[in-house]
Amino acid sequence: MSTNARNLKNIFKPTNSKFYWLRIKINGVLHRESLRTTSQSVAAKKAKGRITELRGLAEAGELDWTFSTGLLKFYEVLDQESSGWGAQTRKRYRTSLRQILRVIEEICEDLGHDVRTVMAAEIKVATVSEFVSRRRSDGVTISTINRDLTAFGQLMTAMRNDGWIEENPVKHFEKQ
Repeated sequence: MSTNARNLKNIFKPTNSKFYWLRIKINGVLHRESLRTTSQSVAAKKAKGRITELRGLAEAGELDWTFSTGLLKFYEVLDQESSGWGAQTRKRYRTSLRQILRVIEEICEDLGHDVRTVMAAEIKVATVSEFVSRRRSDGVTISTINRDLTAFGQLMTAMRNDGWIEENPVKHFEKQ
């Protein structure tokens, strides 16, 4: 099968979108993302480049740097008494992390993404802002949102310290 034919197999156009999308499974993980083009030939070229990039990340072990993997890793650290945080702080952070994952998962679903494939580096200030907006819409108090943001900030700091992201988007979010 030619490379071009393979790329056409990996692109599709959802009924509710004008853009072509990439869909490929690498190491058992389905990656689906918009190619942001209405041209099939441009989509095929973009798909080829993105597939090469994703395979390179997989070979380097960087494809595991997903947001959900980082959240799970941080959650597991909080189970350990030797984490450096007190029992109440660890309990509060775990509660916040469950809410963070739930809301980020909703945001991803609304955008047509699977939260398991969202890279840690894709969490931006706009994502944090949307998180806060959705928590407010749920009727959550400002105090609880601030506690969630503290846990979110610690989570993203852990990812930054592990070299997964360049900057912590929670630190750049300006509370109002």
